[in-house]
Amino acid sequence: MNMEVSDQNRQSNEEAYTPQEISIGPFHRNNQKLQKMEDFKLRYLKRFEGRAETKLEDIVSTIEGEEERVRECYSETITLGSDDFVTMILVDASFIIELFKQNNWRIWDDYDREILKPWLCNRMKTDLILLENQLPFFIIEKIYETAFPSSSRTFIELCFRQFHYYNVQHHSPHSELKHEILHFTDLLRHFCMPPREGDRTGLK
Repeated sequence: MNMEVSDQNRQSNEEAYTPQEISIGPFHRNNQKLQKMEDFKLRYLKRFEGRAETKLEDIVSTIEGEEERVRECYSETITLGSDDFVTMILVDASFIIELFKQNNWRIWDDYDREILKPWLCNRMKTDLILLENQLPFFIIEKIYETAFPSSSRTFIELCFRQFHYYNVQHHSPHSELKHEILHFTDLLRHFCMPPREGDRTGLK
């Protein structure tokens, strides 16, 4: 799985491939311009831990069991040590899950309303679909299923609602598509492809 932009494409328009507000995954985690959002992600981790139906230790164990598979998803060797790598996945995945859940059920608190201004939300939406700003889809989904086994919505359903604007071909979250998604950038690519017969949906 290639999650890195070629040097040629980057040189043509670096800003188009670089997150502006929030870092997800290993490639931009040391970008100083994005560090202001790290405290925000840690706050969401605490919220995630409080809402999860599973102990955080068990969620961490789930990540540890998939660490090598996650590392293999990146086009270059990730030099982070095991503990830092697992922590990065936990923090970034829990942020994504909490953000998507809040947007779906509209459960924002005063802190969210103060920080998540419309302009910031729009920039984060763009950051979350950049190729170099990804976690593999399977690990976020696995963390979600471990943390919220009795949730009324699957993670793929939350993703479809989060990115519904891009679903121009009206794919269904219940189609075979979910088994093919590599990451959010790849999800948007699938959204642009005609669905298989019987896979359309009226989901808004």
